[in-house]
Amino acid sequence: MKKFMSIVLVLILLMANVAVSFAENTDNIRNHSWQLGHILTGADNDNYHVFCTYFANNVKEMSGGKMQVEVLPNAQLGGERDMVEGMQLGTIDFAMLTNVNVSVFSPILYTNDLPFIYPDLKTAREILDGELGREMLDSLEKLGIKGLAWGEGGFRQIITSKKEIRTPADLQGQKMRSLENQLYISTYSALGTNPTPMAWTETFTGLQQGTIDGLDIPIGVIYSNGFYQIAPYISRVNLYYSPLFIAVSLNIWDSLNAQEQEVLMNAAIKAGQDERAFNEEMDDEFVEDMISKGVTVIDDIDREAFQNAVTSVHDAYADQIGKEFLDRVKEKVEELQNQ
Repeated sequence: MKKFMSIVLVLILLMANVAVSFAENTDNIRNHSWQLGHILTGADNDNYHVFCTYFANNVKEMSGGKMQVEVLPNAQLGGERDMVEGMQLGTIDFAMLTNVNVSVFSPILYTNDLPFIYPDLKTAREILDGELGREMLDSLEKLGIKGLAWGEGGFRQIITSKKEIRTPADLQGQKMRSLENQLYISTYSALGTNPTPMAWTETFTGLQQGTIDGLDIPIGVIYSNGFYQIAPYISRVNLYYSPLFIAVSLNIWDSLNAQEQEVLMNAAIKAGQDERAFNEEMDDEFVEDMISKGVTVIDDIDREAFQNAVTSVHDAYADQIGKEFLDRVKEKVEELQNQ
């Protein structure tokens, strides 16, 4: 808790310093009031809510209080696909979205869904914050959505109710909840499981009742939603990297002047950077607390065996993503690893 409070204090001070420079001249900024939805809880330690709250606070400070964003958690504006459709129609202002739930609308985003595409957090962040990541966000404009900036859910880890998972062989025949996304279904099939597509709202009950044996979600989501209470085995496989991003309806974006757009863009970039720092620090604290409560956390994973098992998924999605773009991403990953 002390660590949590110290992180919060440091980030508040950093936001205040950045905000002062933006709020000095707000003559061209008009009054605006919007809503921003996300699908998870409104808990202070939920990284989805943290990302959105940082963004809302930044917008208010950087605009001198003229631009206000109300954060609505717990899917009050609908699921992520509902919010995408709402932004397209102009009935929803902003949404914080998970890459995997949007890639079906813009296949270039499947890049981030590929298992083991990014070997570590540093590499993933450098790619998403650079030219390649901006190309991914800009691909959403054809849908009527403006992607502002990336945050992260972290790596998705395997959590199971019945057994420890160290190798793909341990997963054979297990009923694993899959996102309703063909790439994830294909990955779990390649790993020898019985993939079970299931909506997020049904997942906790499904695990509790034995409809599924496990699933993959980031540490922060495991902790803040209490999954460790019914599934005591967490295997830190780093199966998928889970990027988050804040998006705004293009109808709203196009109605803003350059200074107002700058406020939103800079507020989102700063929020993403701070949410990543929060998420990484809190993951360690969450793991320590879960271990103290009897959860088994497995780190001696045969990652090479997992990676070899899913190479076919990369090949299968190269054309949908765009082989040239995927090659650029993999070349950049290799370049960063060799630095």
